[in-house]
Amino acid sequence: MSPEAFATMLWKMKTKWPPRGQLIVEMNTHRESRAAWLPKQMGPDDGPIDVTPYIAPGDNIIRFVQLSGQADRLFVLYVGRPDGERANSPATNGWDSWLSSLGLQS
Repeated sequence: MSPEAFATMLWKMKTKWPPRGQLIVEMNTHRESRAAWLPKQMGPDDGPIDVTPYIAPGDNIIRFVQLSGQADRLFVLYVGRPDGERANSPATNGWDSWLSSLGLQS
């Protein structure tokens, strides 16, 4: 299966968040471009969250704060190719070689 087909399959999977009040997702709390998704934003009918606007050059940290057992859950973090201005930014010059080093590019 190609990386593109795998990514499409993941994107089309039905998102099923834990019951409200059981999970908080935090992105880059150490940066100015930080975000948090609280239980009210991850209800049973809500889709995947998009962390793209909060990705910055350098280290990026995502934290899943589990307020109850989540052993029956699978959390997937999808990394796509930068587009628009980010694709031409000096910070993304090594993007293709980085993806290849992870085995994520055919």
